[in-house]
Amino acid sequence: MERLDGTALRAWAAAATTALAAARARVDAVNVFPVADSDTGTNVYLTVAGGSEALAREEQGAAGRGEPPGGGQDAASGDDGAAPSGDVRVGEAPGGPDDSGGGGEPGADVVARRFAHGALLAARGNSGVIVSQYLAGLARTLPATAGPVDLALALTSAAHAARSAVAEPQEGTVLTLAEVVARSATSAADRGSGLGGVLAAALADGHASLGRISAEHPVLRAARVVDAGACALLVLLDALGRVVAGEGGAAADLDWLPAAGSHPHGRGTTAGPDGEAATHGPGEGGGAYEVMLLVRSPAAVDDRPPADATGPADGTARAGGPDAADARHRPDGLDLAPELSARMQALGDSVAVVGGDGLWHVHVHTDDPGRAVVEAALGERDQVVVRLLVDRAATGLPTGLGVVACTGSVDLAGPLASLGAVTLVRCDGTGVTERHLVRAITDTGTSHVVVLPGDVATAELARRCADALAPAGLTVEVLPALDELRVTVGAIALAGSDPDAGAAARVASCLRSLRGLRTAEVTDPAPASALEAVDALLAGQAGPSGAETLTLLTGCDVTAAARAELEEHVAERHPQLTVLGAGPADGVPSYWMGVE
Repeated sequence: MERLDGTALRAWAAAATTALAAARARVDAVNVFPVADSDTGTNVYLTVAGGSEALAREEQGAAGRGEPPGGGQDAASGDDGAAPSGDVRVGEAPGGPDDSGGGGEPGADVVARRFAHGALLAARGNSGVIVSQYLAGLARTLPATAGPVDLALALTSAAHAARSAVAEPQEGTVLTLAEVVARSATSAADRGSGLGGVLAAALADGHASLGRISAEHPVLRAARVVDAGACALLVLLDALGRVVAGEGGAAADLDWLPAAGSHPHGRGTTAGPDGEAATHGPGEGGGAYEVMLLVRSPAAVDDRPPADATGPADGTARAGGPDAADARHRPDGLDLAPELSARMQALGDSVAVVGGDGLWHVHVHTDDPGRAVVEAALGERDQVVVRLLVDRAATGLPTGLGVVACTGSVDLAGPLASLGAVTLVRCDGTGVTERHLVRAITDTGTSHVVVLPGDVATAELARRCADALAPAGLTVEVLPALDELRVTVGAIALAGSDPDAGAAARVASCLRSLRGLRTAEVTDPAPASALEAVDALLAGQAGPSGAETLTLLTGCDVTAAARAELEEHVAERHPQLTVLGAGPADGVPSYWMGVE
């Protein structure tokens, strides 16, 4: 292949997704930085798969209109293909007035921008956010057909974009490897190498440098592993190399990666003298929670077309396009990234903010997830996901059954996530969508998932997701937890269930808790009023057969001293009760309580 075009970029997206699916467990095995949570391979796979799926949706939409992929008015205005039923688009797929090249097959520039945009929306974890920005940087300089020099420039742009996404760039990681690849590609292009030669030189240098680069980082050096993000990037770029060589359908060579559960071996990898890896405790290296969310600038919200529209009404720059950087500094395209990054850095680490032109994806590890969500309110917040970084097994939480909890209370996001739930937070009037639910269900990493929906509308969407995911072998059960209190009760019940019991038994136990719940709301912040409500709930229920657990949510008008006073009175008057719950929490009355 002498030049990259749109068809080659589509083939790359498909080949990379397949290769990362095969490599994910091996890459996960060496993930110790920034958090030893063994999910870098999975996160990059899901990110790239999201970009590839965005291309597939656009292609299907074009076929339905009788047009080439990317051709026609819809593509030119930025339609990213049919959104899932009941969903609302988050941003528009990048396009532009020259998308179709006069109505024909879109060029490499258009396909690359759409690939990057899909990856931006689908990005998981710190590694996924970085890769999505790498793809955006690659797309920023690609012409419609790219030769060797164009590719070298694009790889350089990609490396710079990836580094700019991270608040505190770390050497010895994927960022360093990206720069090595870019320099090698530039040198090969300067020597007059063809497209295949440029990629071959860049990949050979990347693989050969992997061990040396990783040894520059103290955490990786101590663990005697190579950087997981760098491994994932090499898998991604190896796929491009196969496409250029005319071998896009060939299986990826993954022998250089460690087998799942083992340590690196093969080309470019160094091992310790004793062959043993250092261990890292759960949660080391940052906050206990991961917060990810999309933020749309106020101007973008005001100008956004309806959900069924095909793209930006004014045809201005799209996210990741060649003029995106300029758009971010126009009055109608304010760059929120610096302020978002600064606010997240004040609350945690592993901060990455990517995107532009009105839409950003924010990532942070923090011990105060609710505050992180609040501080991100520089625009409309969407797709807000909070999860516990510590492995469930390490916390003593039951495994084998995934939990998705949906809440409209920012302050409940942390408590629900601490119970092992992947938590979706409704913000700024944006409801939970099917895309959000599918993402959260996937992020549980299990094939049996319970959804605590929080309201009737989300419950209906969750049931539709359950039906759609069943053919893929996923069991999704939607429980009758239709308000904040019942979501909390359900999460507590599932977290406290017998870890040796089967999933069905644990779900049945949770259902009994929800169906037997008696509740009361008190709008007076005085503890005496709440204690009267507790007495009323427990009337006639004293004794061994009575209630044993009081789930208590307190509103923002209840002080810590008032809650402590209530709990003290409950302990004196009803010693059989264990008080659980959370507060102060936004969106709930002064006291909201339930007994089983």
